[in-house]
Amino acid sequence: MPGRSRQESSPCSADLFGGGVLPDDCRCDHLCGTPVSRPGTLVPGGGGYILYWRYQEASKAVNILRNGEAVIGQVTGAQINYSVAVNGRNPITVGYHFRAAGRDYQSTITTLNHLNLRFEPGKSVCVLYLPDAPEYSSLYPHP
Repeated sequence: MPGRSRQESSPCSADLFGGGVLPDDCRCDHLCGTPVSRPGTLVPGGGGYILYWRYQEASKAVNILRNGEAVIGQVTGAQINYSVAVNGRNPITVGYHFRAAGRDYQSTITTLNHLNLRFEPGKSVCVLYLPDAPEYSSLYPHP
């Protein structure tokens, strides 16, 4: 209504709270932006960080395939995760170890593509690793 003041037309006026008009220092105009804006900036920021992290992980995998050196490793175990299903398939985690630059390394790889490969413990597999960072490795061909 044209005759109402700014306080009376505020959503925090007597219509919502059932009493008189709130004092100037407690008006909804002063409070609404703060609680809403913080989660509003945190959620996209967190999503951006997750995208960046996943991009870095994918870049490492591509770098291993492009620049990795091959050695023979052995499967230490394979485990199917029955608590997760994606399109009716369960992921399998394959553990393996290999020797590079005079040190032993262990790693795992998780995949949905079983490709009828048998990952029995002790089976020899081809492992690609980065010569300057052998802790980053992958099986080849990637299962």
